This record gives sequence, C-alpha cells and structure tokens, in this order.
Amino acid sequence: MKLKKPRKNEVHLWKANLDQPSARVDNLLRILSREERERADRFHLERDRNRFVVGRGLLRKILGRYLVIDAAAVRFEYNATEKPFLASGSSDLRFNLSHSQGLVVYALALGRDVGVDVERVRSDIDWEGISGRYFSASENKALRSFPE
Repeated sequence: MKLKKPRKNEVHLWKANLDQPSARVDNLLRILSREERERADRFHLERDRNRFVVGRGLLRKILGRYLVIDAAAVRFEYNATEKPFLASGSSDLRFNLSHSQGLVVYALALGRDVGVDVERVRSDIDWEGISGRYFSASENKALRSFPE
C-alpha cells in the first residue's frame, strides 16, 4: 500500500517498539542489506542486535511504502558521521530517526532536512543535587518554583 508523501511544510512521524518477537526480527532481518546485517552482527548483546534489525527494517518498510518499492530495494548512502540518507536520485524524501531504550521514532519530510529526538525520562536523577552544584541561585529558585 502506497503512503502519501508529506506535503510542503509537513512532517510525518512514526513510532514503534524495538522489542519484537524473534519471528518478527527474523522477518525484518531478511530485508536488510548485506552491510546492515554485518553491522547487526557486530553488536555483542542479542537485545541490541535485535533492536538494530527492527529499527532499520521498519525504516526500510516505511520508506518502501512511501517510495512504492520493495523494502529490500531501498538504497542508503551515509554521511561522514554514518547517518543514513536515501541514495542520490531516489527521492526528495528526507528522514531522521531517534531511539532510546525500546522506542524508535521516525520523522519524514519532503525536500528539507528533518530531525527528531527521543529520550527516556529517568525519575531517579538527583536534580536538586545537580542544580545546587551547577546552577546559579536565581536558576535554582526558578527551578524550585515549578510544581513537582
């Protein structure tokens, strides 16, 4: 099924759980490129390997649906920091992704770079200790004025 590409000034967001059953991981592994499978094999922990496979496999599935091609046919190039982008001439569709723990978020836009970030919120941070050490008195006062 084809997905409508984002319109000008529109961003499409997708989120997914990276922790999937082994049958789903195996299915997604089949659509990865040889280089992606080799990269997955370099992870020491099975959980991290599986999360990489799911994250990249779902990216391929999403892009394939927008581009109306098989997910395995999606071709990437990489910048100097190894960030993937669609191979030259493939499309003016741009994407970005972020993952934290078992969550991945994808952002897609047409003809412009796009960014997305997701982070796990931790409740065990000693924010008062950190703020007391690194923030000014006025910053600490402002921080403590917020409801818990």
